[in-house]
Amino acid sequence: MEVGTEVWVLHGTRWHLAVVDAYEVENVVVTCRLTTPNEVDRVTLRGATDVATHVHVCNPLAQRVDGVEDLTTLVHLHEPAILHTLQVRFAKQDIYTSTGTILVAVNPFQTLPRLYDDATVQQYIDHGYRQSVRGEKLRPLPPHVFSVADKAYRDMTSLLNNGNPNQSILVSGESGAGKTETTKILMTYLAAVSSSTDADDTCAIRQRVLESNPILEAFGNAKTTRNNNSSRFGKFIRLGFDAATGGLQGASISTYLLERVRLVSQAKGERNYHIFYELLRGASAALRHTFHLSSSPVHSFQYLNQSGCVDREDNVDDGDQFGKTLRAMTTLDISSHDQTSVLQLVAAVLHLGNVSFVSHPDGHAAVSSLATNECDDVVQIVSKLLGLDVAAMETSMTTRRIKAGLDHV
Repeated sequence: MEVGTEVWVLHGTRWHLAVVDAYEVENVVVTCRLTTPNEVDRVTLRGATDVATHVHVCNPLAQRVDGVEDLTTLVHLHEPAILHTLQVRFAKQDIYTSTGTILVAVNPFQTLPRLYDDATVQQYIDHGYRQSVRGEKLRPLPPHVFSVADKAYRDMTSLLNNGNPNQSILVSGESGAGKTETTKILMTYLAAVSSSTDADDTCAIRQRVLESNPILEAFGNAKTTRNNNSSRFGKFIRLGFDAATGGLQGASISTYLLERVRLVSQAKGERNYHIFYELLRGASAALRHTFHLSSSPVHSFQYLNQSGCVDREDNVDDGDQFGKTLRAMTTLDISSHDQTSVLQLVAAVLHLGNVSFVSHPDGHAAVSSLATNECDDVVQIVSKLLGLDVAAMETSMTTRRIKAGLDHV
């Protein structure tokens, strides 16, 4: 490492641009002069390990200024170079960057219509067709989740009659990274690229597949401190395509690891699942009356008022979303009767949270009783909504049963 070399140096928790001022080869001591404003002017690192992990040579100026679309093309590939490239591209609203066959997406936390409009979708479809089907040699399009989806689709269709055509796309990242939205974008593109016909049945299948998302989000997503629409469960989505035409035929979705504890307790600044707020703010007066919710504001429910947060902060209206959820259910051929039954369960859960108990006066740990007459009224409502006998339900709620071997005590 020569004196005058431009480097990235780690100081505190940040990487800073710097220039090597001095380098002692025998003792492995590097002194770097920071070229960006900071509380210190110079940083000295001693020992081979610290120098190797805290000092990295900069990439050429052109790559630093403009960034690159594929991280593997960087002359020097290391942590500060990756972070700087992503930062440079993000500042230009280029939120996608390739690293070989992997796509890195940085959540912009805002809507970027130009990235997902119909013209852009068609651009990637045409490019994939010309390159994969016609065999044309084309310059790659800018990194995009559409490219990932298109490659998976083209690879699948090319192997339909030769080998195993199944393809997989893994969407991973920490909470708030944008996994839910990315998955929806992938599904939208795959539905579009596989639509070889505008026949009514094909359009209906595509619409049903895409309309699964509002339902999943209503019942499985919630606001957290880091994400207004955080998926609180995992999902494995299978899309099926016609072997002859490559057209989308349907989908199956397996869900797992739902965060059940969120139903009864939420951290400060977080919400319960969206469906509860949607029901209270979007249901018709008649439906709220049927569910005994007519005069019940959000704050009146124990399962919704613990965290001090009842609203989303992403300009999404719960009332509007309720309408979308019902339309999605209808599109998926869920009957009005079944929709009402599902919502009855949601209302029953809300009411159940307002039931409180007192311990048995004799200290009997296995038996308790309802705390107030109001709780008796709530149990009556819940029993009606669930179609259960009131006395049997009260007994089940106030008596503990323990399974010991094959017996219950």
